[in-house]
Amino acid sequence: MFKAFAANKYKSSGVIYWMYNSAWPKFYWQLYDYFFMPNGAFYGAKKACEPLHIQYNYKENAVQLVNCFYKDFKKLQVTARVFDFNAKEIFVKEVNTSLKADESKILFKLDIPKALTDIYFLKLSLKDETGKEISSNFYWLSAKGDDNADFTSLDKLPPVDVTAKLNPLSKENGKLKLIVEFTNPSTSLAFGMNPKLLSFSTREPILPIFWQDNYFALLPGEKRTIEMQVDATLVTEGKLLFKLDGWNLDAPQEQELQVP
Repeated sequence: MFKAFAANKYKSSGVIYWMYNSAWPKFYWQLYDYFFMPNGAFYGAKKACEPLHIQYNYKENAVQLVNCFYKDFKKLQVTARVFDFNAKEIFVKEVNTSLKADESKILFKLDIPKALTDIYFLKLSLKDETGKEISSNFYWLSAKGDDNADFTSLDKLPPVDVTAKLNPLSKENGKLKLIVEFTNPSTSLAFGMNPKLLSFSTREPILPIFWQDNYFALLPGEKRTIEMQVDATLVTEGKLLFKLDGWNLDAPQEQELQVP
């Protein structure tokens, strides 16, 4: 919804989203649940609303850039990589481009092989002239098209063992901050990684909490650093528990954290 509006801004009249949160516990139509836990839709919407954003245009089967800043950007580096279900790269394209103020621009269409696995994956990356990544996106797509899409085979993704390297918790301006480096050392895709911060005694999630990103994927060999912040007044114990779940994670991981 948000991406479609960004792709067609000034042609589309606006967006109405129902609903941000739920009035009682439920599993649908929400960005965060009754207990303030952000879900996958929250992080999808957060990414879609980036002011400088790279995205896949489903209608055109193309890579698109969206600029919501009132300034131009030059010497941008765009990379699109397509992987089959077995994480084998089957398409890659890199281009350098610029973007005008408040512009939405299609760059190129994906020219991928017709012989595809039923599910395939698209990784998009946008970097500035120094090589710093400023936007990225990851998609799981169906070779059968949107109308006939079937993603049940995601259950057959091989188990992976992702490592999570935790920096010590720090405290600043009343916030606890945690920085975690995730690494996928396997030869398979790590899908739907979901880090959490739990009470050490009750094992209940600390909420509300703000992860830089969540429910993310890691390609084989990929590393990614993600930051978390939470109000320090919500933590009344000397220790917390970090937990990592994932769609095809071999087993949940847990690590203790000392509270400063």
